[in-house]
Amino acid sequence: MSELHKFLFEGLPVRGMLVRLTDAWTDLLSRREAAGGYPAPVRALLGEMAAAGVLMQSNIKFDGALVMQIHGEGPVKLTVAEVKSDLTFRVTAKVTGDMPSVPRLDTLVNVNGKGRCAITLDPRLPMAHTNLGHALAAKGEVAAAARSYRQALALNPERSVEEETLEALEKLGVSDVDEDDEDA
Repeated sequence: MSELHKFLFEGLPVRGMLVRLTDAWTDLLSRREAAGGYPAPVRALLGEMAAAGVLMQSNIKFDGALVMQIHGEGPVKLTVAEVKSDLTFRVTAKVTGDMPSVPRLDTLVNVNGKGRCAITLDPRLPMAHTNLGHALAAKGEVAAAARSYRQALALNPERSVEEETLEALEKLGVSDVDEDDEDA
């Protein structure tokens, strides 16, 4: 990230932040350009998402990734910006079809009024994934629970509770791959 400046207006209950992603953004675009690049409207959208993600991530105390996703029915099917707690980021998009003559968000993503935006926090804390696994298992979603336990182990391989739980699930014949995940 190139610059991040916080500011206050003296005597007013107003604060703000300014972010410039010049170096990081230029590096990211040059790597993507080698793989074919994105059309200008998609680059602009991804840049806005990256800047917004950096602003949000820098304002929360969170050890993990902030992930912004926009899904739609236009030529831009999916955009993703992920910003980690150290403010490093990555962006990607799935583009199919031609760019509209007037490249606005509604013509890129929200053609039929069914575009969706999601902002999620992905914790880097093993215990958070363990707790999610317990909650999912209690709801009967054992395959999803097993995925959460595996994420906890990936973050900290020395966690014995998750390892024992996964072994017990495997003995019961539970897989952590859903039918919906097989195409991914």
